[in-house]
Amino acid sequence: MLSGCIAFAVHNESGMKVAYYGIQMKDRKPKFHTSFNPENYLYNFHRIEKTNDLVVCTDLFLCVKALWKANLPSPLLVSLTSPETD
Repeated sequence: MLSGCIAFAVHNESGMKVAYYGIQMKDRKPKFHTSFNPENYLYNFHRIEKTNDLVVCTDLFLCVKALWKANLPSPLLVSLTSPETD
């Protein structure tokens, strides 16, 4: 199902894996199972501690890029919003 995608595991607030969220490499469109509603989850939320700085992004791919570029220990949080249909 996620062939040709970069896939990310999505966890609930307790840290339990609930789904995989993919981003297609050819057009950066999101791809996920129809039973998964990305509006109900925040990527990386289970790793946030009260002492962490927090940055909220609306694009999972941009969050991962920011983490990589800044060499941060994962204080970022990204909202998995509705898939764009444009």
